[in-house]
Amino acid sequence: MTSATVSLLAFSFSATTLGASHRTQHGDVTIVTYVNSHQYDWELTHHRHQRISCFRITAPGTYNHQVPTGWQWTFENNQFAAWAPNASLAIGSDHTAKFSARVSRNGGTLTFAQASVRFTDENTILLNGVWAPSHKPRSMVALVAGVLTVLALLHAWWITRWQSRN
Repeated sequence: MTSATVSLLAFSFSATTLGASHRTQHGDVTIVTYVNSHQYDWELTHHRHQRISCFRITAPGTYNHQVPTGWQWTFENNQFAAWAPNASLAIGSDHTAKFSARVSRNGGTLTFAQASVRFTDENTILLNGVWAPSHKPRSMVALVAGVLTVLALLHAWWITRWQSRN
C-alpha cells in the first residue's frame, strides 16, 4: 500500500465522519460535494446560456436519492442519474441545484469519480475528480483488523510490562 493510498484512506475517514467539502470545476460548470457521515450532497452550478437537463455520477451503495423538484431519477449499475423531464425544469444559468444520496451502512470509501452534465442543447461536459462513494475494498477490512490486532497486542504488552515494574 503506497503512502498516497494511506493518505487518501485517512482523509476519507476524517471527511466522511467529520464533514468536508470539495469543489470541482470544468469551464463554466462547478460541482461542490459535501460529505457528512453517510450523506453525499452535490451542488451543481453553471454560468452558460444553455440550461442543465441531466446529471449523472457513479455512486455505488447509495439509496434515498434526492433531486430538484420535478426532476426524475434512476439508480442502475451503480450510476445515479437525474434528469429534467422538460426544458422548463432544467437548471438555468447562475442557479444552483442540489442532488443527494446516502451511503448504506456497509458504507464505502471516499473516492474521485467522473460526473457528467448534459445541457438542453445535448452538449455534455465530463467533470473528473468529483467526490463520490466507492465500495470498501476487501484489503481495507483486513488492514483495519490488522491494525486493531497490533494495537491490542501492544496494549497487552505495555500493561504486562507496567505491572511487572510495580
